[in-house]
Amino acid sequence: MADEWKRELGIPSDSPVVLFAGKFEPDKRPLDLLQAFTRTAESLRKARKQEPVLLFVGSGPLESELKAQAGNRIGRTIFFAPFQNQSRMPVVYAACSVFVLPSHGETWGLSVNEAMNLARPAIVSTHVGCAPDLIREGETGWTFEAGSVDALASVLAEALRDPERTAEMGRAARDHISRYSFEAATEGLMTALDALVPNP
Repeated sequence: MADEWKRELGIPSDSPVVLFAGKFEPDKRPLDLLQAFTRTAESLRKARKQEPVLLFVGSGPLESELKAQAGNRIGRTIFFAPFQNQSRMPVVYAACSVFVLPSHGETWGLSVNEAMNLARPAIVSTHVGCAPDLIREGETGWTFEAGSVDALASVLAEALRDPERTAEMGRAARDHISRYSFEAATEGLMTALDALVPNP
């Protein structure tokens, strides 16, 4: 289904896909990702690497500005898709090579869990709450300094330079996230309570 959706959008089947899925609003920093991707794609093009594409999924107040900055690259290396309902999101995550959450403020970032569950590594800013728990640097994903386009571009270049390694990291991400379940959360809570409440 993911391959079929990519064909519908016009994305080449063999192109690495960088995904942003969420609201196009300032706190989510989609413009940072667009600028970082532009730099990274240019450097990869010069190195004659396979040209990646950037996929924005969602809507919001920055949509017009994003499309204006993307310009004539829309439909070539930058693609836009409308908001997808929750039942459709597994297809969205499966269509990408790496998921990016560049937010300047994110209490947790559940979308990272979802992407990892589909065996996709994630790139998140240092202001994303789940980073310390879910991102093992260079193993399940990468972090970068929030608000730094240069840092994000550098991490993107690393993620796209070696597709086989990125796919391997996706598998590691899925293994890591599989430990985050209701059962594991309950067990952790009970362990904490046992430590706080002395046995009679």
